[in-house]
Amino acid sequence: TKLIEAIQKKPALENISLSCAEISAAGMELLSKAILQAPVLQNISISTWQKEFCDASMEHLSEAIQHASALQKVTLWCGAILAAGMTKLIEAIQKKPALENISLSCAEISAAGMELLSEAIQTKPVLQNISISTWQKEFCDASMEHLSEAIQHASALQKVTLWCGAILAAGMTKLIEAIKKAPALQNISLTCQEISDPFMKLLSEA
Repeated sequence: TKLIEAIQKKPALENISLSCAEISAAGMELLSKAILQAPVLQNISISTWQKEFCDASMEHLSEAIQHASALQKVTLWCGAILAAGMTKLIEAIQKKPALENISLSCAEISAAGMELLSEAIQTKPVLQNISISTWQKEFCDASMEHLSEAIQHASALQKVTLWCGAILAAGMTKLIEAIKKAPALQNISLTCQEISDPFMKLLSEA
């Protein structure tokens, strides 16, 4: 409560970075209200080690992302984001045309969640940087296909960072095809458990 009160009294605040073990839904509601009262806030970074980022917390944060008028960058590091929460986050991203950076790190992103995220990425005319990290064992072909589609068609995208477990053959092929066709891409950072020599050669050529 004291932290929120302090944020509310700083109208010139441009960056908020909060890292803690757990943020309750009530705490996230207060934080989101404070974010909405920061007229020049450009960067939100929230990290939490709780197992699940509950739907109520995600709804509050999404509301803040959607209505923070100057917001350019969102960084979220957490455990699993449940289906309803991911939907709210995507809706908020879609309604932020000025968003330039999206960084999402969580235990698992479903193929359906990645499809929604990819659709949102393609609606961002000035999006320059995507960073996605997940600890799931395999980044399935469907998820990789959705992400590759977004990379290929995000017109201003300059940098892609992907940190995950194994990427299967079909998914890696889709990613390489997208990299070749991405109009503004300048930087690629890929960290995964294993990349075979043939795919490393194709990736290098791309």
